[in-house]
Amino acid sequence: MRLLLVGDDPKDALVIREALAHHGDNGYRLEHAEGLSRGLARVLSEPPDVLFLSMIDGADDGLRSLIALRRKAPEVPVVVLVRPGDEELASLAVKEGAHDWLVKARLDGELLARSIRYAMERAHLTRELADAREQLNRLTLRDELTGLYNRRGFSVLAEQQMRLSRRWDTGLLLLVLDIDGLDAVNQRLGRAAGDRALVETSGLLRESFRDSDVKARIGGDEFSVLLAGAGEGTCEVLDARLTQNLHRLNVQEERDMPLSLSGGVARWDPNTGQGVAEVLAHAEHLMHEQKRGTAGRLGVG
Repeated sequence: MRLLLVGDDPKDALVIREALAHHGDNGYRLEHAEGLSRGLARVLSEPPDVLFLSMIDGADDGLRSLIALRRKAPEVPVVVLVRPGDEELASLAVKEGAHDWLVKARLDGELLARSIRYAMERAHLTRELADAREQLNRLTLRDELTGLYNRRGFSVLAEQQMRLSRRWDTGLLLLVLDIDGLDAVNQRLGRAAGDRALVETSGLLRESFRDSDVKARIGGDEFSVLLAGAGEGTCEVLDARLTQNLHRLNVQEERDMPLSLSGGVARWDPNTGQGVAEVLAHAEHLMHEQKRGTAGRLGVG
């Protein structure tokens, strides 16, 4: 197991080596880097299993070194060494990301070995919690079937985009699409065929719109796309592109049923004070009008 000590006093490395050897722990290899710059270089070239950071030379310098090391190598477990009576500094270090702390004058092999294990376990738990939070975030903002944003994720990103558009005084377009006859597909061909239609629609959106456009599945058979920087004639271009890509999909061989979509496009003006829910409701209304045949291919308003 590779250990790295970052600090100015070479005697600290000797103390740690002798304590671990006296305890009978021969499975450690301790390296010493004098100064922060050498420590950073060593961490980046070959990250240690555990890093010891001496904070004997002052609270400010020690905390700055800790922050720099944690920023460059956030996954490396860190144990800080402090003077007797510097428990407050040790607490600050833990708040800044240190995984454990030891008093330099009280080092012994058993304490060092226990601190090494504790720091590694705590770092591992921290990574697991971060992964769990990231997974939860994906689950709460993403639609599991299609991988697009769900309604909540769409609302969060749309609100953010609206704030930016208000700052730059630029409008937005919000498109809502609905799969025609999805219930009939489920009844006639089964739920798997309905799920396939949903996945195909999500692929159609990815193919037809920019990566920067916010694409989401906002309901059972409803999808939405928020477009920034859309100029005059954008709706006609969107209609033509969607129609072309949909036709290319439907002419493929061995299709059980053609995919059919209805859509509505609402324009959002930053001066109206409308929120996401209002614009979304307007686009859905236009989409239902289009379904009833009272609008063009894309109902626009």
